[in-house]
Amino acid sequence: ARLAGSAAALALCLGGAAPHALAVEEVYGVRLSDGDPSPTRCEDGIDPDKLGQESSAAGRRGGGSDMRRCDYSGRDLSPLQLNLTGAIAVEATFDNANLSQITLAKSYANGASFKGANLDNAVLQGDDFTGADFTGATMRGAVVSADKFEKATLTDVDFEGVIIGVEDSRRICENPTLVGYARFDVGCRD
Repeated sequence: ARLAGSAAALALCLGGAAPHALAVEEVYGVRLSDGDPSPTRCEDGIDPDKLGQESSAAGRRGGGSDMRRCDYSGRDLSPLQLNLTGAIAVEATFDNANLSQITLAKSYANGASFKGANLDNAVLQGDDFTGADFTGATMRGAVVSADKFEKATLTDVDFEGVIIGVEDSRRICENPTLVGYARFDVGCRD
């Protein structure tokens, strides 16, 4: 590590760039290495035939699709019945997308936008949605378990029939943007 740091310093002193392998980005408190530079990475991230392949090709163990800052607005992804376990969807856009019956587990979707998205009957388990915007989204019949919604916008989200544990309900109920019937649907006790 010390040698790599010295090489980067030397390259910068000589007017060059630091080696590519050293690039790290911190977004919403999550440190991420450089993403997949492929021009098709956003489409590969939702291609059922390629899911998982790019993870091993990129050398990420246990990681999923690199969907950082990809725009899937208005797309109907429901027929694909995607399993996006381990996806890195930081600052991705899913506005008005149909994500019903999708599985999103152990993923980073910090700062992502799900405005008006259909997440009905989706499985959301262990995801980090810190700073994400779900304004007007629907999550009817979704399974919500151990997800982080800190600083997320939950205004006008339809949680009717959501399946959620007591502790998860308590955490989501602390979000000041959760108002009206949504509070009842999630199980808030006030």
